[in-house]
Amino acid sequence: MPRWNVTRRFMLVIALIAVFSSLSAQIFAQDSNRSPDDIVLEAIANAGTFLDLSNRGLSDLPPQVGGLDRLEALHLQQNDLTRLPSEIGQLQALVTLWAYDNAITALPDEIGQLQYLRNLNLSENNLTSLPDAMGELFNLTNLQLEGNQLQTLPTSMGELRNLDTLNLARNDLTSLPDEIGNLLNLRVLDLRDNNLERLPCSVMNLHRLDLIDLRGNPITFPPADVISSGATDIRDYLMQHCDDPTGPNLTIILVAMVFALVGGLMLFGVYRQQTTEKAKRKVKSE
Repeated sequence: MPRWNVTRRFMLVIALIAVFSSLSAQIFAQDSNRSPDDIVLEAIANAGTFLDLSNRGLSDLPPQVGGLDRLEALHLQQNDLTRLPSEIGQLQALVTLWAYDNAITALPDEIGQLQYLRNLNLSENNLTSLPDAMGELFNLTNLQLEGNQLQTLPTSMGELRNLDTLNLARNDLTSLPDEIGNLLNLRVLDLRDNNLERLPCSVMNLHRLDLIDLRGNPITFPPADVISSGATDIRDYLMQHCDDPTGPNLTIILVAMVFALVGGLMLFGVYRQQTTEKAKRKVKSE
């Protein structure tokens, strides 16, 4: 190949690199002159079914996000959000919401309006409680709440009948609601590093449960050797040491005993009165 041809090609490559470098510099200069809010609003305006606003330094989510009625996936992880706007409930097509690694302290009740939501990741936030509206997420299959400050769970959580995975590791839970036994499709329950001392007997109803992790809890019921044996042995232990859930209701039994006692006392009173009257009549006749 002639030397001049090689040189010509080399110069052409150098020229193309220079052109691309110039274009990149212009684009960078344009972006650097725009505010972060403008960039976020543009991303919202151009969103289709997917919107990625992760790692943008966001401290607040613009309410305009509520207008994305076709949005199926929203990524908000690794920001500085302290709350989610009520407009989040307008995302009627949303299937996946990732908002982990923020500073969210509370959830709006409107989150319960996300009827198609299946995947919700709120790990590594500052949540201390959950709204009752969480129980309205009937299609939820994956709920990640690791690394928050949850102290209790709402009883409405028992309505999440399609839940497959529930991660509550590294919270401040001291007890679980009995309604957790209603999560009949649950396969994975992560409860590591909480303050749980006992499991509710209703856990015996979770027949599909494959994994329950209770490490880092001061559990005394069931005992440690049962806990370390896995989900099946835990269920078996609870079935043996808890009241039969299919047997007579204890409240009904107590009420029946009270009625029987009261009835017996009334009958005894009537009998005693009749005996006294007979004795009086006998004395008079004599």
